[in-house]
Amino acid sequence: YHAVMPSESLLLSLVSDVYAAAAEPGRWLHALRRIAEALRCQAASIHFQDADDQTVELAVRHGIDERSEQSFRDYYAAIDPWMQAKGLYSVGNVWTSEQALAIPATLKTGPCDNCARPSRPFDAVSGTFFHQGSVYGVITLFRAQAAGPCGTEELDLLRQLIPHLVRAMELHRRTAAFEKQRDA
Repeated sequence: YHAVMPSESLLLSLVSDVYAAAAEPGRWLHALRRIAEALRCQAASIHFQDADDQTVELAVRHGIDERSEQSFRDYYAAIDPWMQAKGLYSVGNVWTSEQALAIPATLKTGPCDNCARPSRPFDAVSGTFFHQGSVYGVITLFRAQAAGPCGTEELDLLRQLIPHLVRAMELHRRTAAFEKQRDA
């Protein structure tokens, strides 16, 4: 395994976007869009998935319309082939769809074809940044076939961003709790 390092300026810029979003939740879409562009992905989501009640909520989406989001929730929340892969959802772990699924075609068949229209997903790279009880926070970036499969470069960049997403989520939750207490 040989790590491919993104440019320092790109990484610092993306990290800055992530922390800005933690401070101002309205900036998450901008941060997600920038991460997707850096990974040459046409669609992306930050979502929270409950393994016990098999629900998925997309907190932020880019390149995924409402109808496709509903299809994603209805289809994947029920079968969730990704949760079947033991250890996949450990905080800090990153993976491609190829690594996650025993049969990679699962991502490309059935209702998931509609998940990220109009990008027509071909491959994906994901990472876990949150886990509490049965709830997991995951960032997933979908790539169109024209951009080629996700690989080492995408995994390396996402692997470097995940610790910052973890910290940003912690900051976001603490700030929200403080504001709730203040306003009570």
